[in-house]
Amino acid sequence: MLYALKLLGESEDAVVRSDAIRRHNLCSAIATPTFHRALRSLVEKGFVDHAPLTKARAYKLGRMAGQLAH
Repeated sequence: MLYALKLLGESEDAVVRSDAIRRHNLCSAIATPTFHRALRSLVEKGFVDHAPLTKARAYKLGRMAGQLAH
């Protein structure tokens, strides 16, 4: 899911809607409840952030995502 978000965003600060992440090939087979739990967990751990100045369901890479190997 985190890699799908990275692929969908043009830059580190790109905002991506959750439905776009959900439709990505890497996430499309994930059951809906599991998808939402995983996304919430990534937000809680700092790998994904809610996008500022947007309505719900918009996300961007979080501060912890930069610590992952590229």
